[in-house]
Amino acid sequence: MTVIITKYVLDENGRVVVETDDDKWSAFMERGRRHVVGYFEGNGVKVSTIFLGIDHRHVFGDEDKLPIKPIPILWETMVFGGCLDGYQERYTSAEDALRGHVRAMCRATRQPMPRSLFTEKLNELVRAHDVDPGERCAAIESFLDIYYAGIEEEP
Repeated sequence: MTVIITKYVLDENGRVVVETDDDKWSAFMERGRRHVVGYFEGNGVKVSTIFLGIDHRHVFGDEDKLPIKPIPILWETMVFGGCLDGYQERYTSAEDALRGHVRAMCRATRQPMPRSLFTEKLNELVRAHDVDPGERCAAIESFLDIYYAGIEEEP
């Protein structure tokens, strides 16, 4: 059985695109910050969420014979240090990855940050992901809801 690894990049609008040229894929992945969704360091933990560039859904057998094509898993959150050291979650969309990053950050720190600092961090994430300014307040409120709900949940 031949294993084919499909490689992906993000275009200038952040959309996922299949990349068949290995050199172009490598160049995209080497740009580093281009594929970081979120990074948090504080309270003794690091939370990193990135675009992986290859599908981490493991399908065995002939994918063409499946009734529906599986959605590739292309983003991953990992926690280093603290009570969730080694925690990992993967996602099929950038939006889910961003939400997962905030959730992991909340759970890993296990304590609320000052609201102003958290809002500042969220503003950075929202700006980095080019959220429309008109939608920015709603996005931040949504993340604040996740944050304050997340600190109440057990990991």
